[in-house]
Amino acid sequence: MTVILPKPIRQVLAVALLVSAVSAAIGLGVMPFVNHVSDLQSQIEQERLVLGHLLSAAKSAPDIEEAARLAEAAKNSKLTLEGESDAIRAANLQTLVGGIAAKSGLQMRSLRAMPVRDRSELRLLGVQVQFLATVEQLQKALVAIEAQQPYLFVDTLQITPLPGAAAVAGENAGTLDVRVEVLAAVPRLKG
Repeated sequence: MTVILPKPIRQVLAVALLVSAVSAAIGLGVMPFVNHVSDLQSQIEQERLVLGHLLSAAKSAPDIEEAARLAEAAKNSKLTLEGESDAIRAANLQTLVGGIAAKSGLQMRSLRAMPVRDRSELRLLGVQVQFLATVEQLQKALVAIEAQQPYLFVDTLQITPLPGAAAVAGENAGTLDVRVEVLAAVPRLKG
């Protein structure tokens, strides 16, 4: 047995079926397109942010080029220590100071690298040296340090007379225990 529905109910059901078919077509056909457009818009926003960062970096490129030029000029003028890294420069500085100490006849007790110091426009690398010396040896060493190229600077100097029975007995009379920090300029890091 078949049920026949009245005409207004059939019309409402037909419209509902049509609306559901159109909604399904929109959901399957139009929504992926809308989602794709939304993804493209977010990608464009991200690329605009990256472009903004790149443009600001491009504006600072003359500053980077100027810093590289100044670093190269300092390297060529022999004002700064040579070396590809701070560790190599520290080793070079230790070698320079050790050579000066040997030429001056100093009795070395210790020689150690110090961390890099930033002072306004300069980067300074240093070593701390402790040795035994007479006044004459100390003077000779200080003059040699400050006459060195690349330029070396005495930052801290601590002098203590050698205490103990050896000094009283005359064995090490006039011997000083000296601790000195020697600094040298190093090029600024690029970038």
